[in-house]
Amino acid sequence: ANRREAAKIPAFEDFPVRRGEERCQVNDRYCWEWHYNGGMVGEDWVLECRPPTKLVFGFGKGMKVEVLIRKQGTYSEVNLRQFNIPVSRAARYGIHMGCRVAWCFFLTNLKSVAEGGLDLRETERAKTQKLHLVNM
Repeated sequence: ANRREAAKIPAFEDFPVRRGEERCQVNDRYCWEWHYNGGMVGEDWVLECRPPTKLVFGFGKGMKVEVLIRKQGTYSEVNLRQFNIPVSRAARYGIHMGCRVAWCFFLTNLKSVAEGGLDLRETERAKTQKLHLVNM
């Protein structure tokens, strides 16, 4: 058992919420909601945080995501790597391909918001579920 499983973990609601310009820290908990295909909610941990260049967080059942940001002249390059992904037949499609499509969209959306403020996500849940859209 890892250290989080061995220790009694408080309920998600009992963790402090960072405000304004506060930066995340190692061992912060976060929550995400995926609306596609019936939806799911996940909670996990910030595993490594070195602003402004690196963030590693838990994602799903034992997976991790690493985000690296590197200056390239007047631009910034964002590299995202998801790892510890299961290798079963079902995971090849459901996780490998599904997450690849989602990360491509959400990184494109991040670029859109950062450069011009336009958020490309669909916000009507019924429409998203009916059309099986990723972008929510």
